[in-house]
Amino acid sequence: MKQFVFDGESPAAQQPPRDSSCRPAPQKQAAGLVYSLLALTPAASVRFRAPSERTVRGWYAKTPPGFVFAAKFPQAITHDKLLADCEAEVGEFLAAMDLLGEKLGPLLIQFPWFPDTAFLELDVFLARLLPFLDRIPKGYLFAVEIRNKAWLVPRLADALRERGVALALIDQSWMPRPAEWFEHFDPITADFTYIRRVGDRKGIERLTKTWAERFSTATSRYRNG
Repeated sequence: MKQFVFDGESPAAQQPPRDSSCRPAPQKQAAGLVYSLLALTPAASVRFRAPSERTVRGWYAKTPPGFVFAAKFPQAITHDKLLADCEAEVGEFLAAMDLLGEKLGPLLIQFPWFPDTAFLELDVFLARLLPFLDRIPKGYLFAVEIRNKAWLVPRLADALRERGVALALIDQSWMPRPAEWFEHFDPITADFTYIRRVGDRKGIERLTKTWAERFSTATSRYRNG
């Protein structure tokens, strides 16, 4: 089994690699698992639509052998159209990802938190998700990220497991800790695991801003003597 680890998302992480100083994704064998640290590198504009051929070829050319990319489905598919009537967008996105060749890792179908006005309950959501998963082309590593914590139940895991789609294990402040998931059901639903370590992003951003302000004040005092 491969375990893919993604360390969260920040504005800096949304920029594609600029040069060949990137290092190959480290891999090591441990207890029968291969651990791979992936770099998620879409520019901000790619979050809403498929990247251009030129952009993807640039990612490939600027990274060394062994580098592996993960990518999110564009929000036009997951947020705007909610998986409905999006065959053209999916085809365009997958065609772009194919250009990464052996550097292509898992593709994340990341959903926002849904209010009742979007999907009243899990069964309504699954009625949209499962036909979508059945239609999309095979031969890729797909992972699904859910932010409605009440939907993290065996029924969801079983449906994804039947299709070989990974349930992304996410570490975010408002979600159960990944270890808690195992207390209620088996969240491993594919022959690879996608772990997304984000944490308390807002808290981190507040702390970063506070320290930046303090540093700026201290620097100004130093310069002014």
